[in-house]
Amino acid sequence: ESGRGPDGALGRRVGVRRRRCASLFFLVRFQGTCADNAAGWTDTGRDDGRHKGEAVPIFWRRSRLTLLSASHHWLSPTPDKPGSKGWDAGQPRMVTIARFGDREAGAGGSKSAQLVVANTHWDDRGLEARTQSARLILRLVEDELAAARAQAGPGGDDDDAEPLVVLLGDLNSPAEEDGYQVLTGRRYPEGAASTEEEDARPSFFDARHELAVRGSALAGPGALSR
Repeated sequence: ESGRGPDGALGRRVGVRRRRCASLFFLVRFQGTCADNAAGWTDTGRDDGRHKGEAVPIFWRRSRLTLLSASHHWLSPTPDKPGSKGWDAGQPRMVTIARFGDREAGAGGSKSAQLVVANTHWDDRGLEARTQSARLILRLVEDELAAARAQAGPGGDDDDAEPLVVLLGDLNSPAEEDGYQVLTGRRYPEGAASTEEEDARPSFFDARHELAVRGSALAGPGALSR
């Protein structure tokens, strides 16, 4: 895309905003941007897995968060294949998943001091693609939580505590649509019918409707949670 890159107009404009954001927040998500050295970041181009096409990056304040893992997946039946297009989608779409440790709470230590962040941009054309994207992201998040458990190992007072999980992005999916419903476990509206498989799988709360609270070594009592 013209204007991308640190020296392009978009790069200069985003760079200024990023420095401003990094002084206020310890985590920021963007859509379709490039990066400089103002903060830590992870991204990749959706068309080739390198530099071509839109990205769904995650930026963080290095002084607060330590990156423990990062992965980029295509929303398709072959999520590890760069540029792959899924189901009835009009173009390749992605999710970036990153796991962080909190420097102020012992960066690589307890799971409850960790944060998992996913940033995604769903297709605006494919109804089936959005539904399948929801299912894929839930599975990928579960895989990341399993990796956190394996890395932490047994023992400790927080052995059963999970990292906080936050999903950010442009879903292109209204609340009545299946993609949104799968992602949120059909919580909205309350009492919506769900399948046995959906009941067994963790899902996300929507902060527009409620704040799920849980004590956290990362953010203290009352932190946003999954």
